Amino acid sequence: MKNLLMKTVMSIALLASLNTFAETTNSSKGTNNTNTTEAKKTKNKRMRKLDNNKDGEVTRKEFKKNTNAENPKKRFNRIDKNNDGTLSRKEVKNKRKNKQNK
Repeated sequence: MKNLLMKTVMSIALLASLNTFAETTNSSKGTNNTNTTEAKKTKNKRMRKLDNNKDGEVTRKEFKKNTNAENPKKRFNRIDKNNDGTLSRKEVKNKRKNKQNK
């Protein structure tokens, strides 16, 4: 029960940080460096939450452990564009960009 609660709390925090990142990124276009710095901090925060071993990439296992997606395998595969079994910062960033443009 504690494990489920912890995963739920972490997932909510992750989603909140993703939303904050999207808002910060949109508001930083064409403005000062403060917003850009905030966007970078948020992006790094999101990756730190997903990347348990801090190697700069998110594995399937890390993604599954740190997300509350209904189908984490399917979501991971959609983000992993080069099909190497890990998510890079660039792939996660591109996923957010694509979602914002819809």
